[in-house]
Amino acid sequence: MSSRLAINSNSDDDHYQAVFQASLVELQSKFHKILAYIGDDHYVQQVDGFSTIGQHMRHTIQFLQAVDKAIKGNGVVDYDDRDRVSDAILETSKSKAIVRLDEMINILSGYVKTQVLDQTMFLSEKMTSDILAVQVPTFLSREIMYVIGHGLHHTSDITFLAHMQNINIDRDICVAPSTLEYRGFKKT
Repeated sequence: MSSRLAINSNSDDDHYQAVFQASLVELQSKFHKILAYIGDDHYVQQVDGFSTIGQHMRHTIQFLQAVDKAIKGNGVVDYDDRDRVSDAILETSKSKAIVRLDEMINILSGYVKTQVLDQTMFLSEKMTSDILAVQVPTFLSREIMYVIGHGLHHTSDITFLAHMQNINIDRDICVAPSTLEYRGFKKT
């Protein structure tokens, strides 16, 4: 049996907000630790046809922005609707990407403190290339959980790309909490 604590999104428990806050801060910290190893030249380097580290950063930041856009707008989260042209600077400037990442983490952290996390939203996604997008109900808490997990996945991708460029980064930085739990790792 898992030792995980179940958090009920219908609860007004301060602990629930603290878990989201800590998770966002931890994700931010992971990106900062990883990017500290990576020089500007490696940030934009394409290796063996894979996306660049900068492209992964832009993509990750845009998912955080999608949640923000939905809250400020019509309540529809659309991860497909990303402005790759205006946000292209995030692919080529590590410093600008870090600033934007920090801004988005702070904005989402603010929502965790001030918004009703179980508020209903809608998730829009284009399921295939030849049909219109489908919209399904979701919750703010679910989408924040998703972008945290998505971001963690991209820390792993970035670490892989760094290793392909002979940059040695501690691989445990990007390991998912469930994997750490499986391995028997406990934070102290």
